[in-house]
Parts: sequence; C-alpha cells; structure tokens
Amino acid sequence: MSENNGNESGGPRRFDVRTFLHAALRVLIEIVLSLAVGCAAAYQTFVIACDAAKCNSGTNTAAIPIMLLAAVVGVVAVGVYFLIYRIKGRVLRVRHALDAVAIVAVLVLLVYPLVQTELRERARQEQFRAQQKAADDKYQAARLAWIAKLRASDAHGPPGAVPPMLKAEDDGIKVVVENTTAKGLTVALTRVIEQPSAPTGWRGCPMRTSGKTGGTYHSYWVGPGERITYEPDAPCAEKFRGAAVEYRIGKDARDIGWWSESAFAAPDGRQNQTGD
Repeated sequence: MSENNGNESGGPRRFDVRTFLHAALRVLIEIVLSLAVGCAAAYQTFVIACDAAKCNSGTNTAAIPIMLLAAVVGVVAVGVYFLIYRIKGRVLRVRHALDAVAIVAVLVLLVYPLVQTELRERARQEQFRAQQKAADDKYQAARLAWIAKLRASDAHGPPGAVPPMLKAEDDGIKVVVENTTAKGLTVALTRVIEQPSAPTGWRGCPMRTSGKTGGTYHSYWVGPGERITYEPDAPCAEKFRGAAVEYRIGKDARDIGWWSESAFAAPDGRQNQTGD
C-alpha cells in the first residue's frame, strides 16, 4: 500500500508561488486598467464642467467631487466587470478583448479632452484678439476725434510757443519745463525744423528725460508744480540745436490738451522721424 505523501490527487495542494504571482499580476493589471478608465472618465467630466462654466476657480473646486465620484464609479464598474469574467473563467480572448476596450477607452477619454481644450483655447485667443482690436479701434477713433476738436479750438500755437499751463527755460539744447497748474500733465517735447519735402512737412528730434518712464510718443507725466528737464536724443542733438520746440500737452480726451500746430501733422509722435 503506497504512502500518501500529499502529491497525489486528492491530497493537500502545495502553495505555488509562481501561480500566485501570475494571478496577482493579472488582478493588478485589471485594477490598473480600472483606475485608468475611472481617472480618464473623471478628467472628461472635469473638462465638460469646466467648459460649461467658463473654467473659473469656483468651477474647478466644484468639479473635484464630480471627478472623485466618476473615478470611483469607473473603478468599481470596470473592476467588477473584469473580475467577474475572470472568476467565471470565461475564454481568454474575451478577457483580452475587454482589456483592449479599456485601453482604447482610456486613450479616447484622455485625448479627446486635450483636443477640445486646444480648440477651445484657440477660439478664446481669437475672441480676445478680436475684442482687443475692437477696443483699440474704438480708442483710436475717440483719440482722433479729440485731436480734431483740439485743432478746432484755440488750444494750439506755432512751434516754439510755450503752452499757457507751462513755464519753459530753453537753452537751445535742454528745456526745463514747470507745470504751473494744479493738475498733472502729460507732456511731450520735440525739436522741429520745417522741411516741405519731409513726410509731415517737418523733421523732428524727440526729447526725453531721465528718471521717468516715457509713455505714448515719448511723453512724460509732470505733476503739479513739478519741474523736469528734457534733452534731445544724442544722434540728432547737434543737428537740431536751437530749433523750435514742438509741445504736446495731453494724448487723449482724459488729459488737458494743448499742441503745437506742427504736431497735428504727426499725431502719433516723431520718435521715428528723426531723419525725415
């Protein structure tokens, strides 16, 4: 009578590490796929919610529970579905087909939102550019209307004439100006020489000041009672020594306005007209 050593059929089964690791790996793969599908579905849900509500910070916060719920549902549903097939011992190719479907679903759910996000961002940029252009056009139209109104008034004079709201000390090179009003002024100075052949009828040498940030057509903010010194650009300083000063007080309807008559021919300034 043979001795039952546990290796025969019906005896206790020995623990097979290899089989256990193989089964654990298969289960791990299904869990990973389940998590991937859940997270991808959550990301898709977030993108839809974000797009519907203009993607503000409040929407981002509100979408977090939705994302978590979608992830949990995806993990439970897909995980249970896969594991049931494994427990029931269905045909291997069916399980592989399900795995393939899960991978495709992950790719679709991840790639589609990325494409949609890119298209939406491009549309927003185009909309922003259109709005910016409309705002710029509106501003330019209002500014040109202000300049026309300024020209039709008595708030202008010949080059060299000092605006009534300033005091000026001109040594032929530098000009020291003082704001005599109780309000701040936007002041731009240029030395000009009349030349009919020039595009604007005048050649200009812009003047600047140190210690201040220049604005539109080398203009500077001069506070009430403030004195600042303007100097011509070095490349044209000697050529324009002693030339008349063109004044521009104000740049649009928000400012107090007074311009030299030569300035109306170049409403955008002479910073690029040194060599006219």
